[in-house]
Amino acid sequence: MSAAQALVSLGQLEAARGFLDKAKEINGNNYRLHTILAQIAEAEDRFQDAIQSTRLPSATYRKLSGGPLYPVQLR
Repeated sequence: MSAAQALVSLGQLEAARGFLDKAKEINGNNYRLHTILAQIAEAEDRFQDAIQSTRLPSATYRKLSGGPLYPVQLR
């Protein structure tokens, strides 16, 4: 998932999807997986899909000036 996150950050969404498909096979309920999927949906202006990916009520999801509501951080 780290590779997928890096590719999303670089704007290479299609390449990231290959890694995310493998991650889904291993653990489809991983929170990082859903966060990265939401970031892809947001980058493609599919905000309703982003809401559903993160499983947040639509009233609580809003784009903040500092970035996504729950960003994935690489450490």
